[in-house]
Amino acid sequence: MKPQNCPLHTAAHHISGFFIEPYRPFFALGVIYNVVVMGLWFTWLHGLEMQRIYLPFQISPLQAHFHWMIFGFSSFYIFGFLLTAFPKWVAAPQTKGPHNIFLALMLFLSQVLILLGSLFSALLLKFALLLELFLMLNLLRILLKSYLSCTQKKLFDQSSMVLLALGFGILAQILFQFSIWKSFVPYYGLSLYLAQYPYLLFLMMGISYRILAFFTSTLPPTTEVQRGPFTLPLALALIFLLGLFKFIPSLSSLPYVQGSLLIILGLLWLKELQYWKWKKSFSNFLLFSHYLAFFWTILFLGILGVQAIFPHSFFQDRSLSLALQHLFFLGGISTLLLGISTRVTRGHGGLGFALGKIDYTVFGLLQGAVLLRVFFPFLEIKFSLLKGQSFHSAFLWWLAFLLWGIRYLPVLSRNPGK
Repeated sequence: MKPQNCPLHTAAHHISGFFIEPYRPFFALGVIYNVVVMGLWFTWLHGLEMQRIYLPFQISPLQAHFHWMIFGFSSFYIFGFLLTAFPKWVAAPQTKGPHNIFLALMLFLSQVLILLGSLFSALLLKFALLLELFLMLNLLRILLKSYLSCTQKKLFDQSSMVLLALGFGILAQILFQFSIWKSFVPYYGLSLYLAQYPYLLFLMMGISYRILAFFTSTLPPTTEVQRGPFTLPLALALIFLLGLFKFIPSLSSLPYVQGSLLIILGLLWLKELQYWKWKKSFSNFLLFSHYLAFFWTILFLGILGVQAIFPHSFFQDRSLSLALQHLFFLGGISTLLLGISTRVTRGHGGLGFALGKIDYTVFGLLQGAVLLRVFFPFLEIKFSLLKGQSFHSAFLWWLAFLLWGIRYLPVLSRNPGK
């Protein structure tokens, strides 16, 4: 039998790609998690809403949903991207293949155990959350070690901002655990704020700031860092001031200030996107996905600002406020992570940046999920027949990642050098 026809040789060929770069096992297990675990979660939640199924829940469905969207599906892409790109930013070596696969498997295990623990066992849930926290701390340790080894590091550059954002994510995860085990509701609110703003939003800014500056070539690479000490710390300062309204309840009497800060934060990033000459991204949809993600995010910040300034406005309805949160989590986070994972997978996999029909279908489904989840609650107020349509938004989100997995799982596992 010829070597190329040997089943063992073929199998090795189709899994050896996971050992090449860190993003591969994380992206692969991330899409499997999205399709299988999140698919089960959405199905269960829809059955609960329709009063057809019931399982005893160790934490509230809202807490579970918050955790799985922030620390579940997003963590696979954040881990994979940062372990791949961050060492290159600071001229440090990447972690080895077996180490990356082990970390990805542990992350996948933690998320599966969180699902099982949320439904069946508080003790199992506690163990899974501690495992997840340990993995986040380990990621920060690896990146910090790479950063400190860099001889040309600068305070408040993009790399240090990303590390700071990751630190806020760890703090948010700790407070989330406190909110569960100590039954202290303010911990949950603080966890949600930290996860949403100084973690995910600021991490998005730090990553996009680096990518857009490099790939749109609007500035020489040597000047890229020089803008960071102004824009990113200013954004962080605005986020810090917004956090005071969460930490100091007496400041709630100043809604105009809170609303203005939200609008200013949105305008700051709108200015940055304009500076990077967004029209250049039309020739590369993977770059355009950054602008699309921040379009939803800026819209979200603007509407939140209007909510704060006009407390009796139309947007104060609880179901509508919840829908607006999905402008950020679906429109902002999901779009950016999908765009980054597609760009990295295609670029490092030797496929180039010319997208195919499946790619555009994936992005179209995701944007459809955003529109459906955000605008249907507005229509449900007047049309009772449209109630419960949020499940269909979840289905479009799930279908987008299913198609992405069908398209790119073979690419992630394949070793082009063999």
